[in-house]
Amino acid sequence: MKETQAPNGYEIAEDISFEVKDGKVVGSATNRIVMIDKLKEVVPTPQKQKVILSKQDVAGKEIAGAELTLTTNEQEVDSWISEEGKDHEFLATPNQEYTLQEVQAPKGYKLAESITFRVNEEGKVEIKNGTTWTSLADNKVIMVDAKKTSEKPNVPIKPTPSTSKKAKVEVAKIDVLGKEVVGAKLEILDANGKTIDAWISDTTSHKVELSDGKYTLKETRAPKGYEIAESIPFEVKDGKVVGQTTNTIVMVDKETKEERHKKPKVIKETVIIEKTIDDYHPSSGAPSQSSKEDDQSDLPQTGTHQSSIELVIGFGLLIISLCGFQWLRKRYN
Repeated sequence: MKETQAPNGYEIAEDISFEVKDGKVVGSATNRIVMIDKLKEVVPTPQKQKVILSKQDVAGKEIAGAELTLTTNEQEVDSWISEEGKDHEFLATPNQEYTLQEVQAPKGYKLAESITFRVNEEGKVEIKNGTTWTSLADNKVIMVDAKKTSEKPNVPIKPTPSTSKKAKVEVAKIDVLGKEVVGAKLEILDANGKTIDAWISDTTSHKVELSDGKYTLKETRAPKGYEIAESIPFEVKDGKVVGQTTNTIVMVDKETKEERHKKPKVIKETVIIEKTIDDYHPSSGAPSQSSKEDDQSDLPQTGTHQSSIELVIGFGLLIISLCGFQWLRKRYN
């Protein structure tokens, strides 16, 4: 006996195996089988704890104009700009680490170091110092900004843009005869598989600018009558496609087997034409009447006159040979 779904609030019970013999359930006096469901353990949802976040100067005074962010698991969960004489409150989930970061310091102050904190199981706020955690008595996280020695404006923390030269890459989509293929759906993927560019081929090649890195040219859909080509990996370095002299990537589409079978086959035949000149008369410059009659016949006759002459000559030689043989025989007898 198997329970496939338990009632709400209960756990699914274990299967029970039993045997019926001679009209009775073996091992049961009443032919009754009892399956027991246990109540599910209720796991209490952790209650969020209020945390006070304060932006102060070295004298302990709340300062205004600091741009702050709060992140957990690399996801931003809160951001604000500090106000004079006012702190900021946040509800934190227990046993989860948070990082308080100053993105932009107020004019005249230095950027403070980031602070990592958490709320423990007892609801107390702890800050991280190296590998150890220190509890705070009033659950208040204080970030202190020190004044600058000079009044140079602060520069926000932003990633430095890449200064490498981009490559102007040209992608050609052709068939086996070198003709541009129209209607192929193509895309360029980066090393992480993210689509950088996508387009549908037309009668001209496609142009795109790419930064240094590794890429893959992929055909996701071939035009009707063509097979999808294999993907082409390539690399851009110092503004050039590695291994290419013209920064051109060529992808070739082959016709499908069905399309190739549709095309008619060209059958070449050799015709032999023979023309005899036996009846040609040089004096008249034109063929004789018999030659014209031969031309009009269904089956051309070639070499007939020449064969007759050869037969007469051969017969004559045979007679001369026989006579010579008889003469020699009589002489020596």
